[in-house]
Amino acid sequence: MKNTPDLMLIPGQTGPESWRARGSDPAIQESNLKGTPTWVALPTAHTLSIPVRVLSSDPTQRNATVHLELEAAGLSPDDLSAHRLQVSPLDTTGRDPAASVFLTDGSQPDEADLSRTLDSSFAPAACFHPLLPGTLSLWQEAQHWIIGIPHENGQLLHAQALCSRDLDADAASEIGCILASLELSDVLPRLDHIEIEQSDTTLPVSPEFAEQVGLPIKITTPRAPRLPQSTYHLLPDAIVQGREDRSRQRMLFMTVSAVVLVLVAALSAFGARLYMREQVVLAERALLDEQAPEVQAIRDAQQQFTTLDPTLNRDQFVVEMFYQLVNLLPPEGIRITRFEVRSDSLIIDGEASSPQHAIDFRGQLTGSDYFKEWGFDQGFSQNPSMQDGRATFRAEGRLNAPTDEDSELVSAQ
Repeated sequence: MKNTPDLMLIPGQTGPESWRARGSDPAIQESNLKGTPTWVALPTAHTLSIPVRVLSSDPTQRNATVHLELEAAGLSPDDLSAHRLQVSPLDTTGRDPAASVFLTDGSQPDEADLSRTLDSSFAPAACFHPLLPGTLSLWQEAQHWIIGIPHENGQLLHAQALCSRDLDADAASEIGCILASLELSDVLPRLDHIEIEQSDTTLPVSPEFAEQVGLPIKITTPRAPRLPQSTYHLLPDAIVQGREDRSRQRMLFMTVSAVVLVLVAALSAFGARLYMREQVVLAERALLDEQAPEVQAIRDAQQQFTTLDPTLNRDQFVVEMFYQLVNLLPPEGIRITRFEVRSDSLIIDGEASSPQHAIDFRGQLTGSDYFKEWGFDQGFSQNPSMQDGRATFRAEGRLNAPTDEDSELVSAQ
């Protein structure tokens, strides 16, 4: 199975260059990089390389030692943040305590678009350059000469941009100072010759430069870059800020999405409950509609029973009421002229041969056990104004009417 090719954006001799690499195969230069680059090279002019020797195999102790040394050199803790400082041991076996330290200024490469490189990995540009053990390499990067010194195992030990634009006596002096500094730090490897990479291999080297460096010089064509041999966590400040902003936006989006989902779930549950209740109501209504004929039959039977109730109830049966009234009449002196039964009242009109007969009939009517709940004691009136001495009377009663013992027994009109 072939590996997926990695896109690289690397500073070339005159400007940024796009390369495509697949595993250990030679990289191929692209004329126009499309898509998100996997790797972006940090220009050597914006990185600081400090080879050190740390007598500790523990990564935490090694990083703490490097921090103390750099803080003692005058660097602030902000300059030594995790995305600006990289400490990489060169010998994984632990026999050689040498380590390469790269410190960036946090700037974003000019040619690297933030939107395209937000998910890219970053590493010093010199880490993409193939190095040979025992060979001091010189190549151009954005019209600046870069010096690369490998460790004995071929990994990058030190890389630095020269101030001199040409390989002359000043450049040779700079190289001499760099080598002396590495030797003073006891990290200088064995170097056999100098290899200068340039497009035109026919250009001669300055005699002053060749004389002062003191090493054999070899001119070769520029080598194709390679993928970094180590893992790097260096990041420009803009990339760090962009990733933090994206994380906050994602968290905000997830929070809003969660709230919306909860609301949707609540509304869905509420809608489902309403739907179920509606179905129950519809089912009950359908059941009622099915039972409507039975209910109507029951109501009709109830109405018929209510109609028959007066004939079944002794106290409401008209014939019984008239019979009880007739039993109260004396043998003579009282004649009933009107007997009217209503839904809630009873009206009796009559004539008495004398007012005393009317009074006696009232006593019989109010004292009757059958009519005692009709309240005739409050609804009995008489009119003794007839010329022949007779009197008319009217008794009006209501069933269960309240009694008033203090009311007048007879009210004359």
